[in-house]
Amino acid sequence: MVALGVATVAVIVVTVCRPWDLQHGFMIGAPLGRDFANFWLGGRLALDGKFALLIDVSGYNELFSRTFDHNPAESFIYSYPPHSLLLVAPFAVLPFTPAVYLWTALNLLGVERAVRLLGGNASLAVAACLSPAVLTMVAFGHFGGVLAFLATFALLRGHEQPRLAGLCLALISVKPQLALVLGIFLILAGRWRAVAWSVPAALAIVALSVVAFGIEPWRNFVTWVVPFHARLIADFSIEGMRTVISVYGGARLFGLPGVPAQLLQYAFSLLVLARAVVLFRRQGADARTAALALLAGLAALPYFNSYDLAIAAPALTLALFGRTGAPLLPFIPAVLLWLLPIFSIPVGLLEIPAIPLVFNAVLLLALFSLAWRPAGLVGPSPAAAAR
Repeated sequence: MVALGVATVAVIVVTVCRPWDLQHGFMIGAPLGRDFANFWLGGRLALDGKFALLIDVSGYNELFSRTFDHNPAESFIYSYPPHSLLLVAPFAVLPFTPAVYLWTALNLLGVERAVRLLGGNASLAVAACLSPAVLTMVAFGHFGGVLAFLATFALLRGHEQPRLAGLCLALISVKPQLALVLGIFLILAGRWRAVAWSVPAALAIVALSVVAFGIEPWRNFVTWVVPFHARLIADFSIEGMRTVISVYGGARLFGLPGVPAQLLQYAFSLLVLARAVVLFRRQGADARTAALALLAGLAALPYFNSYDLAIAAPALTLALFGRTGAPLLPFIPAVLLWLLPIFSIPVGLLEIPAIPLVFNAVLLLALFSLAWRPAGLVGPSPAAAAR
């Protein structure tokens, strides 16, 4: 499966992404880390104090075109909350090429550390780093590896180390919708102390961003960025939704109107989160329940991309390949779940709902048909095993 995943990624990257063609192909500025160009430029503008340009779509994209060779038909905007600038600004101090390689290395380290936290060995860490989800993240240049470590720590150590788990949840708030869903999950799973500690930690991080960059980025975020994203999702602008694999995204691609698609998403979110919580409370925190929790947390969001599956990749790798008792999934659904992140790129160009359909169907299968383990096969959590 690992070899098949690597080969599939290589074929799709060469034939679709064409990393050598930076002006007309998928990549921007380097053969990897496409969207990191957005992070790097946002960090550079923050260091220069040019915060108004971050919400000026035409001005930002004009600067983007002057800075990078890329397809001028594509439009970019910095859409993350201002405390994310604390993460990206240090990379903007460097020239773009070394910055993107350092950014990629940091995220791969996050994946490796998450595997180790789950009790995996070096072979499983390599398998996770070579998973299509992580390689898709590398191609897109997002920070799923860092989020993978933070989310895994919050799930596994939320009971024993609530302060550190709360800090991890606060740091995840650079992707606020994910932090909200994980916070709800932790409360329902009985890890409410971690959520309580996350509140002052998040406020401290926000305060630090205000000290570093002032209040203007937050005012712009609340008054412009949040409404912009709400319109993007409600209007379902396909240019920004090609690799979205939520139930909502699949329903809209299938032709369902906005309100029915939203209601379907809400019902699905409640279903998968409730089931994942039940399994987490009943079987304890281990690779299998962590993988299902993270996959369900992502699936509960109306807007999440295929590269976000890197957040669950360490736990999923151990759940599929580690010694966790009964298999998480039969072979064919496991292969589909393993491979589908990279297929979101070519299939997204066709504007068909195949990837959302496969992902959410396999997740339901794992949650309701094959997530049960006989009592004799239930292994201890990593923390319990360490004790």
